[in-house]
Amino acid sequence: MPKRAKKTQKTQVKLPELVTVTLAEDIEQAKEYERLLKDNNIPAALNDDQGPVNIPIVVPVEYLEEAQIVLDSLSAFDDFYDLDFDDDYDGEFDDDFLEDEF
Repeated sequence: MPKRAKKTQKTQVKLPELVTVTLAEDIEQAKEYERLLKDNNIPAALNDDQGPVNIPIVVPVEYLEEAQIVLDSLSAFDDFYDLDFDDDYDGEFDDDFLEDEF
């Protein structure tokens, strides 16, 4: 029986190119962004080697646009809750609130 030749070539695994989609202000926000992206089937990772602030959230380059849309929707959602409602609102509506102006 003939001898098999030794493998001399190493198998190379091509890793996806990762790009930063956003920077998180702290580790809690970074984990929230990572979870949100993964919940939307977008592979994501955080690079907390950079320190406790401005933590990069990275995704494969082919998911960049989709990841930006997901994170933008979160930002719009947060902006809604940051709206400054009228300070003179006392918890009750007056009669004019429900009247049509037709």
